[in-house]
Amino acid sequence: MRRCARTGYWVIAAVLCAGGSRAADWPQWLGADRSAVWRESGIIESFPKEGPPVLWRTPIGAGYAGPIVVKGRVYVLDRAAGKSEAKSTDRPEDATAKKVERVTCLSESDGKVLWRYEYECDYRISYPAGPRVAPLWHEDKL
Repeated sequence: MRRCARTGYWVIAAVLCAGGSRAADWPQWLGADRSAVWRESGIIESFPKEGPPVLWRTPIGAGYAGPIVVKGRVYVLDRAAGKSEAKSTDRPEDATAKKVERVTCLSESDGKVLWRYEYECDYRISYPAGPRVAPLWHEDKL
């Protein structure tokens, strides 16, 4: 689970460290037209040896969902420990444990949580680490 959380930090950092100017929105998985091509100008060819500059960090829970960026906000889904799973180990035998998924909205400029919606979600699969789908923004709705 720590690996998923660390990956989440880097995914958000990578999305936000691409440059100082505001880039085009990335409202769904693979981008605006689902081509996975970033069409911004001034893109660097490689990161510096010490890595990209980190603008901010915000802790998120486990999961495989990528963030989306729309109108100055970052949206991401993750899984948080629910009340009934304090000792869950995320092994297959724990697949029926209660989990709490969340949708979190962050400020693109500083990473502050603007709002969060949580809901209980029963995992009945063999690797219950968290949601596997990126949010989708369509017609001003998430």
